[in-house]
Amino acid sequence: MTAGSGKQKFDDFTRDFLQSSEEAWRAAGYSVADAKTISSMQLPLPDLADFRQLGRETVAAANAYNQAGDEQSAQALLAMNITLGQRFNGAPGEPLINQLVGIAVESDTLKALDPNSSYGDSRTTIQNRLDELTQQKNTLKGLAKAETLLEIMPPEDVISYWDRWRTFGSEATLRWAESKYGQK
Repeated sequence: MTAGSGKQKFDDFTRDFLQSSEEAWRAAGYSVADAKTISSMQLPLPDLADFRQLGRETVAAANAYNQAGDEQSAQALLAMNITLGQRFNGAPGEPLINQLVGIAVESDTLKALDPNSSYGDSRTTIQNRLDELTQQKNTLKGLAKAETLLEIMPPEDVISYWDRWRTFGSEATLRWAESKYGQK
């Protein structure tokens, strides 16, 4: 856990998979828009369940350390777990579900702490941060509905959608789709 928390980012080869998959679908005769959509929709995400489980197990281990009287080890584990959750921050090419998993990991971790204590170096409390995460989760879930707008987009905007997704991330892309094609 310590070695992993020192890394700057995850490299799960998502971009490589997307590029290769898109090229394969285009070679099979599919349009660029269809190839981008199919490859993105078929992105395997088996590691998310493992990260979610790791988050839960880390909170449980921290609780065990606390019960054994080793508060320093418990706090170190919880800090690493918060960092783990924050790594799923909606980076370009990262599906929205990654961000939701990160929010869940961070929220579970913060729930193991005193809600009235301060959060990190900020002037906010743990409870305030939990409230922010809940709001963010609800916003993202609402935005996820914008993905259905792909069905009404012309092919050139479907291509633009997936290019934006890879460049700006899910949240920004969904906001773009919603502003362009959502109900006015």
